[in-house]
Amino acid sequence: MTMPNLLARIVVAAAIGSLNVWGEAKAQDAEEWVAQQIEYGCIVRYEDHSQDAMFQYQINSSYEYAFGFRPPDWDPWSEPEEGGATAFQMQFDGDVREIDSVVDPMVGRELVRGEALGIEDFAIFQGFDSLKIIDGNDELVVNLDNVDAVRQPFADCIARLDVMGTPPIPIPNMAIRRDFDLIQRLLLRLDTQEIVVSVDDEGAPTSCRTDPSVEESAEMRELCNSLLQNSEFRPATDANGDPINGEYALFSRH
Repeated sequence: MTMPNLLARIVVAAAIGSLNVWGEAKAQDAEEWVAQQIEYGCIVRYEDHSQDAMFQYQINSSYEYAFGFRPPDWDPWSEPEEGGATAFQMQFDGDVREIDSVVDPMVGRELVRGEALGIEDFAIFQGFDSLKIIDGNDELVVNLDNVDAVRQPFADCIARLDVMGTPPIPIPNMAIRRDFDLIQRLLLRLDTQEIVVSVDDEGAPTSCRTDPSVEESAEMRELCNSLLQNSEFRPATDANGDPINGEYALFSRH
């Protein structure tokens, strides 16, 4: 399973910290938009409670992004079809953007830390009618009619990005990718939200836990040992850019 396919199913959180809900819009058909500021960045999230579907976009103060969605009727136990899935895409009224680890699909280009971003840079606030997310056979159509209710709260948050510290940033490697399926199934089976790794000021992982906490199992110990042995990070930094200890929620299920 590739990293984009995993992100389609598990929203990756950039940091641990209290979430502040800055804006919210609810429609009669149980659709909801929420904007949040977290310790190291900003989140905008859409939920369709009638279909148990959602998508979330997060931009970190390191100007890296995280993205995920839960399509209607998603089956977490299904296996990919033979021959591989189609490209993981976001479509804004037909404007197709493939999702990868470099180009931010919401902005449409690679971001540079410290650049001045305005609300008009983000596609969901550019007047499109809908957003379609496609990953293989999984698809979610997001109605953008009510997104302006969180426009100002999200704008206020991104204006603060350059004065926030940054979270630990994982350095991708194949060993961690091999654990993705195990992590996905473990989160579902344990009914927990996050697997959190503590990272020291040199970027070394030091401990692993679930949040909320669950009873330790052999499977959890095996997974944490693998994460501690195989994962690498750029350390968290404070507002002055100095490295500090931090925590990273490698995988988050919502």
